[in-house]
Amino acid sequence: MKNGDKECRMSDSSPHRLLPGAPTKARPLVGVDVITSEERSKIKNAYVSEFEEDLAFKRRVVFEKLADKKITRDEAVAELNVKLSRFYTLYDEFRESKDYTGMIRGKRGPKPGSMHASELMLATLQDAFAAKYIGPKAGAMVVLRKAEQLCQKRGLPRPTKYLVSKFIKSKPPRELYTLKFGEEAAAQKYDHRPGYIEDSPEDADVQADHTLVDILLVDEKDRSCIVGRPWLTIIICTLTRVILGYFLSFRNPCVITVQLALIAAFLPKDNQYNPLKADPYVYPFSGVPPGCYTDNAAEFITQQLILKCVRWGMDWDHRPIGKKWYGGIVERVIGTFMTGSVHFLPGSTGSNSVERVYFKSELNATMTLPEFCEWFAHEVTKYHSRRHDALGCSPRMAWAELRGKGAQGELPQISQAEALSFALDFMPSEYGLKIHNYGINFASRRYWGEELIGRIGLDCEIRYDPSDLQSIWVLLDSTFINIGCNRMRKGDSLNYESYRKSITISRHDPDRRLISVGSHTDEYGLEAEEHSDAIVSRAITNTARSKVPGSVEFEELPQVSADRAIPPIDSKPAEGGEAVDDLKPNILIDPDDF
Repeated sequence: MKNGDKECRMSDSSPHRLLPGAPTKARPLVGVDVITSEERSKIKNAYVSEFEEDLAFKRRVVFEKLADKKITRDEAVAELNVKLSRFYTLYDEFRESKDYTGMIRGKRGPKPGSMHASELMLATLQDAFAAKYIGPKAGAMVVLRKAEQLCQKRGLPRPTKYLVSKFIKSKPPRELYTLKFGEEAAAQKYDHRPGYIEDSPEDADVQADHTLVDILLVDEKDRSCIVGRPWLTIIICTLTRVILGYFLSFRNPCVITVQLALIAAFLPKDNQYNPLKADPYVYPFSGVPPGCYTDNAAEFITQQLILKCVRWGMDWDHRPIGKKWYGGIVERVIGTFMTGSVHFLPGSTGSNSVERVYFKSELNATMTLPEFCEWFAHEVTKYHSRRHDALGCSPRMAWAELRGKGAQGELPQISQAEALSFALDFMPSEYGLKIHNYGINFASRRYWGEELIGRIGLDCEIRYDPSDLQSIWVLLDSTFINIGCNRMRKGDSLNYESYRKSITISRHDPDRRLISVGSHTDEYGLEAEEHSDAIVSRAITNTARSKVPGSVEFEELPQVSADRAIPPIDSKPAEGGEAVDDLKPNILIDPDDF
């Protein structure tokens, strides 16, 4: 190809079209790839139609003829059919551009984002926007009302809703979303998510997380009393999607709930120290995973917990701060349980406030915590038996395949000899409990064992299983001794979580909380109190009056006539006998006879 005849080739991504039959000599330069930034800025926002391209090409041909002196200026003006002032504008574009694309007209009308408003009006709109565009309900109307107030104070004309809406739309979408839903939600929607945690085909690591279960539960003693929603702490194997362990509690997420979930995950399900107490054939999943992956919640970054896990063979790792997408597996499983099972129970709250309107949660709540725990155990069994889309099989089958690899896929197990030591490491504890002559007071119960003899008055430390309060472990001489409960109130739950919630509710019950200790709760006690005070007041008055001379009135007795006078006592002895002593008592029964 000759130097004077350069090929004009457009890139595939260019929105412009090369007109057919156009001579290359008239356009010696290549396409958009070599246009200057000034030329590109003229056409980047323009919608280039075939008419505009054709017009720009024809105009360039005319100016090239003029540059080659083939036509005069007047002939060029006539051929372009424009005014002289417009002619010079087009001629400047011709000289500054490298090909016909530089002469394409931009989109007519106002530029995107431009507004016909004064600087003072725009400043007023910005003030109204900053004051009112906050929260999920933020919109043009609330900003408009605020702008009307400010314009009235500043002597400006009232803005239209169209102007306010256009002003809001000129803001970056992320800024608007942040003001409505917060920085975290905006980051989830607009930030890039390039990273993820890759599952190792050899290591069956686990993920742990908490969630507030979408159901209201009732009290065990009084089923008409709603105690609230339980928390679920769950541990899931990332390789097989098996739920290795979980713990349901009314406690807010804390180290205790995590430790109890770890006991449920590590120990065989039929172990006496495992809170799940499940059939090992139905729930055969247990063992110490090589690592646990969690977010950066306070309970997951506690060094004491991490060191305990490392001592028993499990490392701990955390996802990058602020990057939730590095997790995901445990959150999806939790969502499956909520939407697929829990939302069909009486008392379910749904996933949000909109759904809750249709559930009538408070009216339909019927289940207690122990009943829900029993129901949830069956749901976990059903989950393990269903085919998982990501696995291509059920979690139970994936676990069996992992174990089929032998030592490579088998999780290390805690032996029966080590089970108690492991459980005591992770059980919740209480410190500073005093040993009385009747035993140890804990959870409104009394615990006694012969090992406490000789230690009355001393403080002690205990460990307990929240799912079974029939016994506790007491630390005596560096050894934990198991002692049983010998006294508890009738009707109290053996589940510590249910008992604790019941006590909390009774203390915050308005009908009970407003009554002071020792106050009467019915009218009978008040009446008795009034009568008692009256009796005491009358007794005090009578006693005081009796001590004043002449204040006591004596009742006059009737006079006894002489005829009815008592005859004198004859002290002479009777005939044939001794004198009778009338003052000597007549003994009917002599105790010496018995």
